[in-house]
Amino acid sequence: GKPPAAAAAVPHPDGPAAEADGAGLHASLKQLVDTPHWRDLVIRARRMDPDAITEAYRELGRRGLLTPDWPSEYGGAGTPTRRAIELFEGFSSTGLPDLVYALTVQIVGNFVLKSGSERLRRELLPRIARGEEFATVLYSEPRAGSDLAALRTRAERRGESYVLNGVKVFSIYSDIAGSALVAARTGQDGHKYDGITLFVIDLTADGVSVELVQTVQRERMCRVRLHDVEVESWRRVGDEGRGWALLDGALAIERTGIDHVVRAARWLEALHTTTAPSERLRRLEGQVECATTLARAATEVFLRADVRATDTAVAKLYTSETCQQVGHEVLRRWSTLATAPNADDLVHEELFSALTESPGLTLSAGTSEMMLSTLSADLKEECSRRCLEILHRFGGDLVDTVVEVLEPEGARIKAEPLFAHSDERREALARTLTDLGFDLVERPEEEGGLGLGLTAGCGISLGMGYLGYENAYTPHHFAGDGGTQTPHGPCPERACRLRHAAYVLGLGIGLFRTAWEHAVSREQFGRRLVDHDSLMFPLIRGYAELTALGARLHELAEHARDVDEDAVRRFELVEQDALVRVVRSAMQVLGAQGITEWSVASRFYMKCAQNMGLLDHEGRVADG
Repeated sequence: GKPPAAAAAVPHPDGPAAEADGAGLHASLKQLVDTPHWRDLVIRARRMDPDAITEAYRELGRRGLLTPDWPSEYGGAGTPTRRAIELFEGFSSTGLPDLVYALTVQIVGNFVLKSGSERLRRELLPRIARGEEFATVLYSEPRAGSDLAALRTRAERRGESYVLNGVKVFSIYSDIAGSALVAARTGQDGHKYDGITLFVIDLTADGVSVELVQTVQRERMCRVRLHDVEVESWRRVGDEGRGWALLDGALAIERTGIDHVVRAARWLEALHTTTAPSERLRRLEGQVECATTLARAATEVFLRADVRATDTAVAKLYTSETCQQVGHEVLRRWSTLATAPNADDLVHEELFSALTESPGLTLSAGTSEMMLSTLSADLKEECSRRCLEILHRFGGDLVDTVVEVLEPEGARIKAEPLFAHSDERREALARTLTDLGFDLVERPEEEGGLGLGLTAGCGISLGMGYLGYENAYTPHHFAGDGGTQTPHGPCPERACRLRHAAYVLGLGIGLFRTAWEHAVSREQFGRRLVDHDSLMFPLIRGYAELTALGARLHELAEHARDVDEDAVRRFELVEQDALVRVVRSAMQVLGAQGITEWSVASRFYMKCAQNMGLLDHEGRVADG
């Protein structure tokens, strides 16, 4: 066995009835998957046996496990969306091909639910809910790839119908799907994205031909030709020529990364089964936990009407690249894994899947470069806000107070040199925090404190790091033993370690912001530094890592009493590794400014150096 790679789902009560329904659904799922027959179905499905895939999904549909959050009139039960995500993680963790669900339910199904005509909803959605029909998407075209501006497929209006002509490529599962969401051009005027219209077509209709395209992976890709395919107007999704605005939201739904983290957890489990424990796998496991928390948070886009592609760009970038790293670990070891004696059929299928599917993870649903470009445009407009959003997870009002009060206070009590530890500055900051009552934040209310808990304490430590100060935050109940610091670094207690991790994360965010602001204000070769993608993309990757770390740290702090020691250690390993990359990319952007003795950048750099190593609690213990 192995420790769980994915972070455990966190329960949120929705009332007794919802909890009872949820318990029944989970019990039904357990009863279904804990059988030899299900395991046989999964192995056959992984080998692309269409009968096995169909039977497995129909069993899930019969038990109401595919779309429990949809309205009852469309085959659902109206449960919270998080319940559907939990169930998806549950049956996908058994090895069932998850992309069938992602395409059919999460993308096409949810898209039709939000924007389809009433007739389309009533005809298609109940069949999806029962597991009787699969769906896919037809976006990419020859020589156009993911660039929808280069779309050539045409839809010509003829009375109450449209006639579609064109070719779509790299469409997955079109050979077993009954329906497809198609992007076609109905006009040419205006912006390059204008004139795109969306349809849900019947893949068995006259004029549709589906050809398999051979690839190294088991999941089937297809070329779909559309020749004079007649599509009724009720199958149009949204207004004619306004498809791009809808696609922007559809792409956000497609990019939550929840399918990536489920795969990564399975692949990691297969690696644990066939290889000896190592620090490398431990760090990967921690990274998958961060990705899982981030992906679960991103699934809230399912609940919103106003969704943009930028809303899930960080999740897509981080989860796909994390999952790909697990695949690369299989690649490194493939020559021995392929013949591992302790790999049964399902483990071997997972390892082969990791080897062959991982290259495409950073291509499908938008390449990593597209995600980086999307984030670059967003950060150019909202950098300070995006940085503070990471901190605001831990309490917006609290963090804003720390930043607003201590920024001018810190400027008044600086001691030189800026990058050196200063008892004077630390003591002055500690007095300020005490005067503001922050030392009582974590103390229980019955003991005269505010009772806000460890999460709020981590928020204060984050703020201290974000401003580039010493971590002078001392919870009242630790005041007698030196707070979160000992002569040898942070105290070994779990809460102290999480506060220190928050402080280091704050330093990383502060350094990122400093580097970004520098890039906005400086020019090179006639262009602002921030417009040089080759320079900025590594820094933007760092921002995605900081966001994922913030999401996972918040989860650990919220449930600190239930978190085991190994989970904290894995997080520390991931944070230390990520901060090295953030510092490296930030210093590259800052150039000479970063190593100038009295600069803000050098202060952050040296404080990162002083504190990142303290995350290596085991190493410090081993060294005595």
